[in-house]
Amino acid sequence: MIAAALMAAAAVSCPGAPVHYGAHRGETAPWVAAGGGKRAIDGFVYSLEPTLGDARVRDAGALTVYAGALNKVAWLPRRWSGTGRFLTVAGARIGGGAFRGRYPRTLAPQFYATSLRVPAAGCWQLRLATGSRTWTLHIRAIDPPTEPPCDPTPISHGRNPVDASFSTWIAASPRSSRLYATYSVTVPGVEGAAIYAGGRWPGGASTKVLWLVAAPSGPLRVIGQRLDGVASYELSVRAAASPSYAYPSIP
Repeated sequence: MIAAALMAAAAVSCPGAPVHYGAHRGETAPWVAAGGGKRAIDGFVYSLEPTLGDARVRDAGALTVYAGALNKVAWLPRRWSGTGRFLTVAGARIGGGAFRGRYPRTLAPQFYATSLRVPAAGCWQLRLATGSRTWTLHIRAIDPPTEPPCDPTPISHGRNPVDASFSTWIAASPRSSRLYATYSVTVPGVEGAAIYAGGRWPGGASTKVLWLVAAPSGPLRVIGQRLDGVASYELSVRAAASPSYAYPSIP
């Protein structure tokens, strides 16, 4: 009974490592960090993107993975001093359970390539150790779905946080990015965000999407990756002359 209560509490309050998106240290995969400042270690989670169609993963904010699935994570210390030839990853679940793995460091380029398989759903603490350095972080494991889901981003209504003149819009995950999209983000009869393929509405009009960026800085890269097949596209979108937070595009 006590273990069950602990696991139930962990599902609600598991202090998982925040997931970051966007380029970092020359990589574009979603990433997490353990530790602080120059003594931190970054983990690039290459297996996360195919699961982002699951709202439980995408909207969690903190790192959430499927129990039993293989997670490919590349770990890069921000400083290599004090590190060793191997990285040990030890996982301990709140409520019981453990796993452990030991991984060599590659040299060109330097990083620790790990294959983590979290054995059961729950809140897990990971302890990373190499040489004289150690780090800890938490992740949440959930039961995988029976079929790969496509949970579209919800449509929001009301005053947009960047431009109050828009009342129908979607918000990117995580919400802390303060990036929004409006115009061609809904399709009649479809619940949640949707857009017609090919850049055209059935009547021939362009599928114009206006991106609203709270903190604009240079061009906006829009990368589309199909999750249930092999297809992708990429756009580089420049800000409008005015207002500077608006980025018009035709995906």
